[in-house]
Amino acid sequence: MGNDLTFGSLLNRHRAAALTALDLSKILSLKHAAEIDGLTGIHNRRAFDTLLEHFVRVYCTGGPDIALVMFDVDHFKRVNDRYGHGTGDDI
Repeated sequence: MGNDLTFGSLLNRHRAAALTALDLSKILSLKHAAEIDGLTGIHNRRAFDTLLEHFVRVYCTGGPDIALVMFDVDHFKRVNDRYGHGTGDDI
């Protein structure tokens, strides 16, 4: 009885697998939405922190050298105010 291969049991297994795949798809979609900025399409701060931690861990365990370059644009609001948000978004 442990290996019940009736049509009903196979159908239930298939449904469970389909629901699991659907749930995984939803989870991946939510993960993407939580990590990617909808306007720019690039990783947000949360994703940056996670990726930075990963690469530092890899480096500390003998991985390749890493470099980090960051830009801080002071008073960016002035760009949007002067040239418009479309230009600010393009930058």
